[in-house]
Amino acid sequence: MATIRDYHPRAAGLPWVRREDYAAFLDIMEDADGLPDTWERFVELSEKAERGLKADGMIVERVYIDPDTFPDWCGSNGVRVNSKGRMKFAGSVVVEKYGRNAS
Repeated sequence: MATIRDYHPRAAGLPWVRREDYAAFLDIMEDADGLPDTWERFVELSEKAERGLKADGMIVERVYIDPDTFPDWCGSNGVRVNSKGRMKFAGSVVVEKYGRNAS
């Protein structure tokens, strides 16, 4: 029988935002006050996280969040428009691509 110790993810989804969408992204996020004020700072922090995941041997997929459609996705999936929603969304994209043992 498999246990949680047998679970070895091989891929991770990293929420990503395009420069031109960053202002709209901040506008929709419930936790915008905890996010970087600028897209450049967002990228700097996200790339640091990406490097760390890759250093751990993970495949990292940048998963783009569209501020026009993300709130509807969150509503349809029972999550709020915040960090938990972003992570669930990114994880769902990676699972679809790599399978259940992805993220």
